[in-house]
Amino acid sequence: MFLHVEDPTVISWDEFLKLGTPEEEAEVERRVAAAQLSDLSTLIYTSGYVAHTYAQHHHNTTLTHTHHTRTTGPPKAVMLSHKNVLWTVQAVSQVVPFVQGDRLVSFLPLAHVAEQVVTIYVPLLQDGSVYFSEGMEKLAENIREVEPTVLFAPPRYFTSSHLFRPKERERERERERERERERDERESEE
Repeated sequence: MFLHVEDPTVISWDEFLKLGTPEEEAEVERRVAAAQLSDLSTLIYTSGYVAHTYAQHHHNTTLTHTHHTRTTGPPKAVMLSHKNVLWTVQAVSQVVPFVQGDRLVSFLPLAHVAEQVVTIYVPLLQDGSVYFSEGMEKLAENIREVEPTVLFAPPRYFTSSHLFRPKERERERERERERERERDERESEE
């Protein structure tokens, strides 16, 4: 399932692959073949930086740097090897049995390693599709549109969000409808 998006900045994976030249494809293949399990895959910074992610060429392998702001203290980085990332993906896949074609909606910061594992690495290995939310205010709409087969979030989100508490959400909708009826009645009396 691929949802068509009317946005010039969004392309499919197949369209993306067509942008490469044979020389670039050969270079990617060379780098993949040269990569060792012990090579650095990603750096996760837990404090001291503004959250963003970028890729860098390092010792003929590509790695990701992820900066996640939590405190104003000095930056602390965790070095994760390809072996560590692959082990984590396999461990997650044993707990949550992902299958080919699973659809995910990503709405958490990619600066968090767990979101990277579930949103980037697992779908790559399991041939899944990832849809990025247009923001928290549109998350419910995005979930209805995509109909994800997997949804990843910390437990606190599921217990505190109206999105995942339908009875409370329905009660809130009913209260809003009641307020609208009362407003309409007051206006009609005037």
